[in-house]
Amino acid sequence: MFASRLARTRGLIALTVVLTAGWQAAAHHFPDRLVSIGILIQGAEFAAAIALLLLLVLRPSGERTTFDVRAGAFTASSRQWLGIHLAWVMIAGVLVGPGPGETWAELSLFDILVDIPIALVAVGGALLSWCDLPRLELWPDGVRVRRLRSAVTPWAALRRGTPLRPRRNEQNLALPVDQPDLVPPVFAKNPQIPLGWDADPWFVADAIRWYVDHPQDRKAIGTEAELVFLRARMATQSE
Repeated sequence: MFASRLARTRGLIALTVVLTAGWQAAAHHFPDRLVSIGILIQGAEFAAAIALLLLLVLRPSGERTTFDVRAGAFTASSRQWLGIHLAWVMIAGVLVGPGPGETWAELSLFDILVDIPIALVAVGGALLSWCDLPRLELWPDGVRVRRLRSAVTPWAALRRGTPLRPRRNEQNLALPVDQPDLVPPVFAKNPQIPLGWDADPWFVADAIRWYVDHPQDRKAIGTEAELVFLRARMATQSE
């Protein structure tokens, strides 16, 4: 299941890149008229990117009440960062390079120096999402937000009975710590993890709280059987 979801994500990234390139080619193909068709195409592309960003503000997290099972862990991919990266690819398509009716030879040195970092951010973001980063991971020994650099927050460090369910549009999930010596100092000062995963935020909070309160179940994390049991427990709690 995880492989098919990752394949769909990568297909969406590739499709966005191809469509963005196609829109830009079309914008430069049409001749100038009273109202430039090229500018209208770029405006539509920019509007689509802004609409996607607004959707992520209103609904930063997904609605799945499950995790993926991957390499001995339960994982959830970042819905929010995937959307941001796709939107930036579209915005970069509008900002980078010559505008409608212009050529690459007409770009000034200033234009090139501005375009390079914009393009690099778009490429870097697309590559991160291609590699499924960032992502949330639940391991038998703790919780991890996988980035280029990451650390595990041990279950034993977290306060029993937490985390509480966040608001639906919340950006972060507080993880109160009772043993700060077990976590990195940065996390101890600000004990929270980001939300915006493809899993429902209440499901994420309930799952973490379950393993904080039930240490006997942690060793089975990352197995298909435990995922079935976890979903059944969470469904019972939601009733």
